[in-house]
Amino acid sequence: TPSQLTGLTLNPIDTTIQVNWTLPSDPCPADGIFIIWSPSNLPSSVVLPGGMDQVDPTATSYTIRSLEEYITYQVDVVIGNAAGNGTAATANVTTDPVVPSDAPNGLIEISRTDDYVNFTWIPIDYLDQNGPNFQYVVFYAYEGSEMNTTTDMTFKQLMNLMECTQFNITVGTQNSKGLHARKSDILTFITPVISIPSAPSDLTLTPTDTTIQVDWTLPSDPCPADNITVMWSDSITVMWIPAPSACPGIADGMMVISSTDTSYTIMGLEEYTPYEVSVLISNAAGTGPSTSDTKTTLPIKPSQVPATIT
Repeated sequence: TPSQLTGLTLNPIDTTIQVNWTLPSDPCPADGIFIIWSPSNLPSSVVLPGGMDQVDPTATSYTIRSLEEYITYQVDVVIGNAAGNGTAATANVTTDPVVPSDAPNGLIEISRTDDYVNFTWIPIDYLDQNGPNFQYVVFYAYEGSEMNTTTDMTFKQLMNLMECTQFNITVGTQNSKGLHARKSDILTFITPVISIPSAPSDLTLTPTDTTIQVDWTLPSDPCPADNITVMWSDSITVMWIPAPSACPGIADGMMVISSTDTSYTIMGLEEYTPYEVSVLISNAAGTGPSTSDTKTTLPIKPSQVPATIT
């Protein structure tokens, strides 16, 4: 049988392997040279065929084509003649890596609380990873910013999320050669409101004889308010019995107004009466602390003398 060939070298170029060898100096001519290749070190769940070809007995090179990216192949080269096949020369080589050729699908939320979310996705095929240091890249965008984190798994937990914020999550793939251009479909959710509003500031009361103009500045809270409540109550102790024709006005009152308002006019008040006014802001988490002040409505000329002095 033929001697074993020598000088076997394998040169990977993209998805091909250039195979070169040196023929032995045998007294009898060879009938043919057989090149056999097969993938090695694959996970048990991955099935990938190999191949075989025969070349002229005087050939000293062969190109294996249409291979998978970043797969280790074992290549055997055997010389045969009429007496049988010689001993195979064997070598291993890994084809060139490229960026991953796919992105995951099926991105879904598993569970969520006030400040974290768990989600998962369908992994890409092993043969689409295409390179070393393969990872999934989780992108999460909010308020005009985008952050990312990596994982080897097919699920992720994001923690310490800002309240009342919309998050858009996508998942991509990367290896040492770079990031695949496509990402998964977007998973969108809004974190709940967990903090009550702050108190309004710069409360200003401007009275007339029967009205008080109330102005304030809204706080810069992260979560939107649902509404604003203006409450008022007179704080005078009655020291006389009003004349029968006197109009009592409004002693206590409350009004719920729009969450974006910064002013309100209380009307129908008693003249020359101190009123305590409070402004409170509410959202889905509850009602925040109030801001309060007291002002006296302006006096007018008396229209009657009190009927009874006590």
